[in-house]
Amino acid sequence: LEERRQIRKFLAAIPHLTELADQSILCEIQNNFTQTFGIPTIIVDNEGIPVTACDAGNEFCRMIKSCPKGAEKCKQFSTKVETEALKDTRSKVYYCFAGLAHFSAPILVEHIHLGSIEIQGAQVFLPINPNKLKGIAKELGLNYDELLEKASSVPRFPEEKVYAAGELLYAIANTISSLCMHEHKLLHKIAELSTFSQIGRAITSNL
Repeated sequence: LEERRQIRKFLAAIPHLTELADQSILCEIQNNFTQTFGIPTIIVDNEGIPVTACDAGNEFCRMIKSCPKGAEKCKQFSTKVETEALKDTRSKVYYCFAGLAHFSAPILVEHIHLGSIEIQGAQVFLPINPNKLKGIAKELGLNYDELLEKASSVPRFPEEKVYAAGELLYAIANTISSLCMHEHKLLHKIAELSTFSQIGRAITSNL
């Protein structure tokens, strides 16, 4: 009975994303997508930690995250985007407090969130509103002129391009999910056979 409990416990455990999907493959997917669409993407685990090396950020976002209050607001927003993306499976763009577009396509195995492919901080069509920037600079205690200069360097994309990229990211996330599911089942089968083997040896020894 105890051995069965151990098997069920193992089967219920979900490994880290990089244990189910080769990290080099994830890097290749991310790089190819970024080069094709020109929209920086990032692949993160279920805690929002990047699992691939990337340059998905921009100077504007980095300046905001340089202060504790800005970093916390960005972290809370990223968590909200991931949570909403898990609830609503449609391709949907979310806008942060600075007015930049964010997108998240979840990677799932057995309805458990392993990670996401994300677009973080893209300008859509119009530049960031200067009045909004003044409010952000005042709230976070940042230099307005420097923040305005950083904002002007953030690339702009047509709204339809961001939505098209989002649709493709969902398709890619689903493919990665399928690969992870296959690997997950394989690991379970190996663990199950290993456990049964240990039980067999224990029984034989006792006899």
